[in-house]
Amino acid sequence: MRPYEVALVVGKMRSGGVQATVLSYIKNINPMKIHFTLLVDEDSTFVPEEFIRSCGADLRFIPPYQHILSYQKELQKIFRQTQFDVVHAHLTTLSVFPLFAAACAKIPVRIVHAHSTAGKGKGETKRNVLKYILRPFAKIFATELCACSEYAGKWLFGPRAVFTIIPNAIDFESEKYIFNPDIRKRMREKLRINECFVIGHVGRFVPAKNHVFILDIFSHFLKKVPNAYLILVGEGNLLPAMKKKAQDLGIDNHVLFAGRCDNVNEFYQAMDVFLFPSLYEGLGYATMEAQISGLPVIVADNISKEIILKEDLIHFLSLKASAETWAEAIERIIPFTNVEDRAVHCEISKDDAAIRLEQFYMNIINRRI
Repeated sequence: MRPYEVALVVGKMRSGGVQATVLSYIKNINPMKIHFTLLVDEDSTFVPEEFIRSCGADLRFIPPYQHILSYQKELQKIFRQTQFDVVHAHLTTLSVFPLFAAACAKIPVRIVHAHSTAGKGKGETKRNVLKYILRPFAKIFATELCACSEYAGKWLFGPRAVFTIIPNAIDFESEKYIFNPDIRKRMREKLRINECFVIGHVGRFVPAKNHVFILDIFSHFLKKVPNAYLILVGEGNLLPAMKKKAQDLGIDNHVLFAGRCDNVNEFYQAMDVFLFPSLYEGLGYATMEAQISGLPVIVADNISKEIILKEDLIHFLSLKASAETWAEAIERIIPFTNVEDRAVHCEISKDDAAIRLEQFYMNIINRRI
């Protein structure tokens, strides 16, 4: 019996949480049962082709959705050429476009997956307008509704909608995320922050991640703890503006802009506290990775509580609170950032999300085919 053919429409791969989730799925799901083809925008900045193919998956590049006519033409061509059983779109509101192409090609199972919401952040107006315009149409061509969290699902599908929660998959490899004092020592020596208190954040430089507020918080904290450093891991359009803001605040000598990194897990080891004041999130993938690394996490209270893996590590704080209040919250955590207590192991199996998705595929395929 041939494996079921599943097309994963992932949009632009930029080393974010959705992409990491998709990569974890293809790594942990049996390719003899499910054969994946990833459909990726050709203007993506981070596509680990070798890893994708090593997992037994195929990779196809397509025009970016901004070129909607060529995007649709290529998708419909691919969907008619390959006998896909499932098209799984991970684009939230933008999923309407690939699912329309899948419906035209009469693919029996069409999944829309909610991974994000909308917020009120400065610079997000155009993006949010598009999201709200497309939201009523997101599920019109879908046969199945999925979400990474209850919060994301209700935002996209409505409070009374019935949808399946497929959690973001994290590759819980002990050697990768679990605290390792040797890696911490090596990273801190490399970054020249040996004896310093280190605040960290991982996220793309986009308005939703609220880097402006992160820098304001750190500016206040640095006045209280002069040997502190801030590590910002990620890339994005706002990176140059944030570098300038750090200079304007006079804190640039204490801020490390690490860019996009393939060893994010090692940066977690070097940190003492993880800061996550996002304006909105579908879930908050990085906060979960940070907890696996044993890091205390200070997170905006508008983020879904489904991120909680270890209650003693999570601290919620309102975005209405001032930057100084957030800085004070970090200061209160300092006595509890004992390196010897960092070896915190999450009891969630690394395969849980992948197994759940595999079973979901098998059930809906058997039901609809």
